[in-house]
Amino acid sequence: MAQHATTTRLIFMVWLVNAIFVHGEELLLETEEEENGLQAALERIPKHRLASERLAAADGRFTSPQTRDGIPEGVDCDPVERCDSRNVCARVCARGSVRLDPWLQQAVAYQWRLSRAQPLCLAQLLGTHNSAITLADGYGMHDELYTSYLRYLNLVNGGQGLVTNNQVLSLTDQLNLGVRFVELDVHWIQSGLYIAHCGGFHSARLNALVAALSAVAAWFGHPPVEWDAETLGCSPSLSSLPARDQRLFSDAVAEVAAWLAAPGNEAEFIVLYLDDQMDLATWGRVPELLAQVTAAFPRAAILTPPELADLVAQGGSPPSIESLVSRHGKRLLLMSAADYGAAMSHTAFNHSSPCGLAEPLFQRFTAAPSCSFAGWRRGRPALPAMSGRLLRTPTCRLTYGPYNCSLKLGDNTPQLDSELLPGAVSCGINVPAPDLLTPDLLAAAVWSWAPGHLPPPAPGQQGQQGEKQQGEGQQGEKQQGEKQQGQEGEEQQGEKQQGQEGRVSGMAAAAAAAAAAGSCAVMRSGDGRWEMRPCAEAAWAACRLDAGPAHIPDSDGAADSRSGAIAPASWVLVPALAACPLGYLPGAPHTARESYDLWQRLAAAAAEATVEAEALDAGVEAAAAGETGDGARGGAAAGAAGAAAAAGLSPFRRQRRQLLASKAAAGVVQVKAARDGVISSGGGSGSSKHADKRHEETHRLGGGGDASGGVYAILALQAPEWLPAGLAQSQH
Repeated sequence: MAQHATTTRLIFMVWLVNAIFVHGEELLLETEEEENGLQAALERIPKHRLASERLAAADGRFTSPQTRDGIPEGVDCDPVERCDSRNVCARVCARGSVRLDPWLQQAVAYQWRLSRAQPLCLAQLLGTHNSAITLADGYGMHDELYTSYLRYLNLVNGGQGLVTNNQVLSLTDQLNLGVRFVELDVHWIQSGLYIAHCGGFHSARLNALVAALSAVAAWFGHPPVEWDAETLGCSPSLSSLPARDQRLFSDAVAEVAAWLAAPGNEAEFIVLYLDDQMDLATWGRVPELLAQVTAAFPRAAILTPPELADLVAQGGSPPSIESLVSRHGKRLLLMSAADYGAAMSHTAFNHSSPCGLAEPLFQRFTAAPSCSFAGWRRGRPALPAMSGRLLRTPTCRLTYGPYNCSLKLGDNTPQLDSELLPGAVSCGINVPAPDLLTPDLLAAAVWSWAPGHLPPPAPGQQGQQGEKQQGEGQQGEKQQGEKQQGQEGEEQQGEKQQGQEGRVSGMAAAAAAAAAAGSCAVMRSGDGRWEMRPCAEAAWAACRLDAGPAHIPDSDGAADSRSGAIAPASWVLVPALAACPLGYLPGAPHTARESYDLWQRLAAAAAEATVEAEALDAGVEAAAAGETGDGARGGAAAGAAGAAAAAGLSPFRRQRRQLLASKAAAGVVQVKAARDGVISSGGGSGSSKHADKRHEETHRLGGGGDASGGVYAILALQAPEWLPAGLAQSQH
């Protein structure tokens, strides 16, 4: 059965390569005289009838554009039409034109500020999978045509087909959305370095055959054959884009460099990850590869392996990303999937440095409380997130007829989509790298501020923000006026821009008013998200272990496996008016994982508050019943039991009981909301009987519930930038 499946898969792939290479590279569609050709097949498909006069068979080019809509639903951008050499086109977003919801843009920027306070190995950098294999640059434009052909031949059914582009937005737009870990698939094809999708197909026999042919060519004075099994998929192209239309590597690097040099991005930091192969070393192309990168970026801005080693030796520990940028002027880290040894050691990092990059499959991931990759390598233990090793996990949506991205029968599941991305982020996976990043998917990566909530602007920033929005509005209107004809389009764009500006102004004004009214940043027990609320509404305050700005893993009082010592918990909740215990300071989460750990404690406390409030209500009812003749004996017994229970409480618990009683009387502790709003996909750091109960009540991390209900814990954020207490305020 396995042999039959493998044979079937190879037959299909050989046919697909033949269809795309022979028909796509040479003619795209066969001549009209060949009755069994691709043209005749397409003409018999009602949705893709192609009259013979629309095809110039001499060069395989459509005389009329064949256009697909490549702008996902809900994406707001300026549409443009992009065509390749075959006159196959796609409607895509103009480079850099994707517009973000103002709250989303600022929430993502805020989280990036927090992440920059960590060293690279503990930071979170949003990534994308195969960042440059995007429809915005033509990759995948022929997919619909080939899918129609596959369906006509009954090789696929239902929703199956050919999908060969990982992304739909340009590199510029991905960076604008917050991507800071960019993957460029670079390969040597057609005597140059190109962005192309191949590699991973290892065939020693095929490579031996090519090597023999290359040796024979050398005997006759011909250049070597620079092609191997790893190049299959790039030349011939399996990205349903003619190989000659694929993007030059230098152009993609230049786009990233232009974004990094653009006004407003002078203090940004990017990891540029090259998905390359060892054949570049075999063919002597590594110097050219590195030269194209160093030519695009200022040499002083590139963090090299020797420089990082010196910084670690001087400081005793890896510097934070913020320190790399603000103190040392380093804004780019270059990393190569292939280790070229000494040829790259002075410029690029390999997988083993700076902190052992691992790329486990998302299929191996177990969500909270495990937050680890099991079975990622045979015979090795589970790989936990936020352990000091840089973890990048990509997911892929490519399909080749009935085969998934791994060339196996079946679907591409699971995905880093809007349902599962929040759990991956909350666990602390350093670089989640999904396919098809859009603003809607980006919103699923926000773990801090609740939708519509932001911290108050720093003094003077509100006016600057308004000026910036106004300037962007004027620029947007100017660009829109150049691209659209007619007064109606300009009026609609103006109304839209005015609405966005009004929303930003409204959020800023609301946050400023909240701060002036004695409001605090709080975490809500329903979903762990942050808000600005009146301080008096909070029942607790969050106290963080006094251990510096770096991420603190939550031990939950567990004993160290080697020393046996009991490590202190990373978070303690105290009544809102109480002081933090010795060794703790008022704080707020520094990382997504810390935020999740604190949320688990708050959710457990909310559940306990529910039980105590219900017990308090029961005691009051029992006491009231005791005043009647029928219930006097039972009420007296209940009152005595309640007094005995209260006497056995510690001073802290008595204080909290009194606080909860007063809060419940004031309506702050909402019993039903607290009960229904305690959500978790697997408990976590605040483990207790209540946490076990929550495991049975939910299936997802960070999902559902009455997000606005429950109780609140005060987070210590410092003005003017409203970063967590203990994090250095930046200078930009």
